[in-house]
Amino acid sequence: MDISWLDAADSIAIIVASCVAIHGISSWRREMVGRRKYDLAEETLSLFYEAQDKVSSIRSPFQRSTEGRSRKRSDSETEEQSEMLDNAYVAIERYQRYEETFNKLYALRYRFMTVFGKSQRGPFDDVRHVISRITVAGRHLGRLWYEQTKVVSGPDAKKQQEAIWSRVEELEKVFWECSSPDPIAEQVEAAVGQIEVTCQRVMQSSPGREGGVAVRALKACLWVTGLLSLLCVAGMFLPLSTVEALAKAFADQPLPDAPIFAYGLRVSCVTYVAIGVFYIMLALDPMKYGAMVPFSGAAAVFVGVCCGAFGLLTEMPLAWFMGDFLGCTVLGVLILLFWRRAVSQARTAENAEA
Repeated sequence: MDISWLDAADSIAIIVASCVAIHGISSWRREMVGRRKYDLAEETLSLFYEAQDKVSSIRSPFQRSTEGRSRKRSDSETEEQSEMLDNAYVAIERYQRYEETFNKLYALRYRFMTVFGKSQRGPFDDVRHVISRITVAGRHLGRLWYEQTKVVSGPDAKKQQEAIWSRVEELEKVFWECSSPDPIAEQVEAAVGQIEVTCQRVMQSSPGREGGVAVRALKACLWVTGLLSLLCVAGMFLPLSTVEALAKAFADQPLPDAPIFAYGLRVSCVTYVAIGVFYIMLALDPMKYGAMVPFSGAAAVFVGVCCGAFGLLTEMPLAWFMGDFLGCTVLGVLILLFWRRAVSQARTAENAEA
């Protein structure tokens, strides 16, 4: 079966356009996955930092006179017992005040494990274990503090007293924030350090790191410019009769019946398609191509200004060239502005990390 060159060209154009679209969608999907990882890592690391501060506040030896009074007292308690049990309840009361932060952290555990692997569960469990140790210490200390005030008699009195003092000292190291070495602070610091390694690695390699919103806006402008240019693929293969019908419909003007015009039309469309591919390549990772991005913005502005100037010089109706003038100029200016902002934000982030 004979296939005309026009049919073959149409098929090639469809294949090329499909490949570009598939590549663009795949790139967009990778970027979205990277962005979600970045957001999860940022949220998790932020909560770990917050939890570290809350643990320090819970264990602070400085307390207000009203703290611990929310404990439900027993009718059989003496005033002295109540005071000691209230003091031991301070950490539990503080934890209840900050419980929302820890619940948010624990809720992220399974999402984090799903995205980054089961091996990342450790830091979450360490923080939970620390909170458990603090609250358990609080429940025991009230009783033990009271036991210290009792006078113990008998042959094993000294031994019992020493055992109580030893147990109190052990629990107070958990309950109160103390000078170095502080095993609880060290355990929390180790958990935060472990999660930092994972999160910082993700955040530094994520597309969301460099420039944030400015990069996404820059990519959007480059994508729009590239896709608009790729529309010219139709002009490469449309029959001249169809092109002439479109020209009469929109401009009410006949097209020149000369081979040089047909040649110029096809070559111009090919050029625009190549330019569209160039812009889409930039849109996939604009920070990678450096000076090529502002060059593309300046080139778009230059093309837009030339379209406007030549349209006015040839006294064409505004409707014929105003779309080219405004489209190229506005997109070019936006590319330049968003590029400048993205670079500025990326440098600011690098300086902050340094």
